[in-house]
Amino acid sequence: MSDLLPRTRRAIWQATGQQPVPDSMVAAGVANQLEQELQDANERIRWLIAERDSARALADQNWKLRDEFTALLGTSDVREGTHVVRTLKSTLEMICDAGAALRNFTPEETSRARNWDRQVNKARGLV
Repeated sequence: MSDLLPRTRRAIWQATGQQPVPDSMVAAGVANQLEQELQDANERIRWLIAERDSARALADQNWKLRDEFTALLGTSDVREGTHVVRTLKSTLEMICDAGAALRNFTPEETSRARNWDRQVNKARGLV
C-alpha cells in the first residue's frame, strides 16, 4: 500500500482536519437513508397500483361503452355507427318537419293524408 493513502480513520481525520464520525452515527445515517428510500418506494408502489386500478376501470368503461354502442347501432365499427346516427338524425328531422306540416293541415287534409298513407302501406304489404 502506498504511504500516500491513510490507513485508518484517525489518519483521514488528521489529513483532512475533519472530526471523525463514530461508526454508530454512520450506521444510523445509512439506516435513515435506507428507511427514506423504502418509504419512497412504498409510496411509488401505492401510486402505481392506483394508476393500474384507474386504467382498468377506464378500460372496463370503454368496453361497456363499446357493447352499448353495438347494441344500439348494430355495429362496433365507428364509421358504420356514425352513418347510422346521421341517417337517424335526418329521418328524425324529416318526421319533425312532416309533423309540423300536419299541424297546419285542415281536418279534411289530415284525413286524406292518413288514408293515402294507409293505401301506401297496403301496397307495400306493411298492413
